Amino acid sequence: MTDTLPTATAGVHYDQDGGVATVTLDRESALNAFDAAQYDATHAALGRAADTESVRCVLIAARGRAFSAGSDLQDESPDPDAYERANYLQTLMSWSDTAPRRSA
Repeated sequence: MTDTLPTATAGVHYDQDGGVATVTLDRESALNAFDAAQYDATHAALGRAADTESVRCVLIAARGRAFSAGSDLQDESPDPDAYERANYLQTLMSWSDTAPRRSA
């Protein structure tokens, strides 16, 4: 099931096929660098996967030639949480440690 969430406008797509949820970064022109909107959209998509009882596995993928160039240094949106957002990879990894575990 492909879902067009509001996150799609931020360059993140959420798909679910059976028990596998795929969160795809899609800002090829910026080498999938994270701006504030993409960071929030990624967390929303991961939260959706965590809240969906049928999801057993989350795959994080990216379109284009780079998985992610890191934080988007061109992002000029005012963001009081910029430091936290700059550590997105650490946040994603910690999400995997705290995500709900479900047995088959």
